[in-house]
Amino acid sequence: MALDIPAVDHICNVVRREVENEYKAMSFVCVVYESGQIQQAIKAKAHEFHKHPCGVGLLDALEKTAEAHEGRSKFFALGSALTKQLWPPFKQQSLLAVLLVNAEDFQDPESVRRWCYVQVWHALRMREGLDAARSEEIILHTSQDPARIAYRNMLGDAFAAIIENLTGQDGHITAIARQRCRETLKKIPGHEAELFPFPITEDAAQIVYEDLLDSPLRETKPLTLAAEMATEIGHTFDDAAIQQWRDFANRAQEMAWMGYNKNKILSAAIFTSEDPYVRSMAYLVSEMLNMHPAPLGAMEGHNPFADQEVNERLHIKKAELQFKKIMQAKDRAEALMKKALEQNQALMEGHVTGWCAHALLDALMAYKDLHKTGDDLEEMATLRFQKALRETEWINLVKLSSIILHQRRAGQSVTPQSVQALCTENESMRTIAQALDNARPKAVKPETIETPEKETADEETPPAASKIQIDRSFR
Repeated sequence: MALDIPAVDHICNVVRREVENEYKAMSFVCVVYESGQIQQAIKAKAHEFHKHPCGVGLLDALEKTAEAHEGRSKFFALGSALTKQLWPPFKQQSLLAVLLVNAEDFQDPESVRRWCYVQVWHALRMREGLDAARSEEIILHTSQDPARIAYRNMLGDAFAAIIENLTGQDGHITAIARQRCRETLKKIPGHEAELFPFPITEDAAQIVYEDLLDSPLRETKPLTLAAEMATEIGHTFDDAAIQQWRDFANRAQEMAWMGYNKNKILSAAIFTSEDPYVRSMAYLVSEMLNMHPAPLGAMEGHNPFADQEVNERLHIKKAELQFKKIMQAKDRAEALMKKALEQNQALMEGHVTGWCAHALLDALMAYKDLHKTGDDLEEMATLRFQKALRETEWINLVKLSSIILHQRRAGQSVTPQSVQALCTENESMRTIAQALDNARPKAVKPETIETPEKETADEETPPAASKIQIDRSFR
């Protein structure tokens, strides 16, 4: 069950005060809301914006784009302004970070606090991109580079884990790494697990944390010390390592959204992938979650980790077996239509192995020929099926599956109209569009966010006039 707004707001304010006590020039406004109520939440926080020299500019930018930002919690922007003071240099840069916090995203206080610390890291790094001489400036926290986003998130998790260790009990580095591992193997609408590669840094984070544990800053400036540690960790990893995590997590997420369980996903990665780096990431996740995947049996659906030639052979074999079974039915025409509808419905969820709805519907046309009877009908239907089956290339089905799964992961509805429109734009997918038109399935609605999993028996429990810019590089 999600936390209520007052509880989330309280935790955000606790973290805000921690930051403001250590970084005197930085403030935060946390706009806590529930879905459909972001405008009301902004109005309720307007007085906090007006207290800050650059708050009016930030409030104006937020009000103009609020609806577009409603959804998952996010860091909206960082603003800067110069304020006068009585001592040299007589002007001081004053910073204001704005966080949009959807209370429905959080199930417990710890997850709120941890998320806030990650955003604090983003704010600390983003301030390096601000011009200290500019009178007022706003940087919107957006980025289109997945590698850069993943790098920042990795260090944000490191910062959060270390500050939680410094201000509480040890064990948070392992806890966050395990959390990110679990997220690659489950369905979480709106969450991109491939952009959170902290598990690859877990060992380095432990070493850096232990080396700097006796720093005199531990008691007086824990946030500063945690930031230094996170920066040190960042020096040990490059884009190649992050890309390896993304390659594994992307495929794992496709399997999760197709309904495979954790063991099946890890087994597919370890025993069928030809990429040694993907296998090493799967071993890392297995070890961190204390899981012991066994070799795979026969796969019923698409395996993103396997070679596509293997997947294609399975696809054709499954399609032909389905058609052969239909030919044994008493009412073949009815069975062909029923199976085509069933396959199109599965397609709406991203399942493509064995999809041959177009070929089934083409075979159905044999039964519309009133001049044919008996064995002639079966022979004609078989010939039509075999010819039409090859008209839809496997690689196009894989591409379509990837698009559909991406939409589902983003929390979007998948409708026959949207998929058909996509296929109509691509000549090589026209057979799919025709099949959807002739055997129309139902739309697939967005899935709700799952309640966080408890530790399972398979997993070992860890120890306790403003200028607005678009996110310039900070790394």
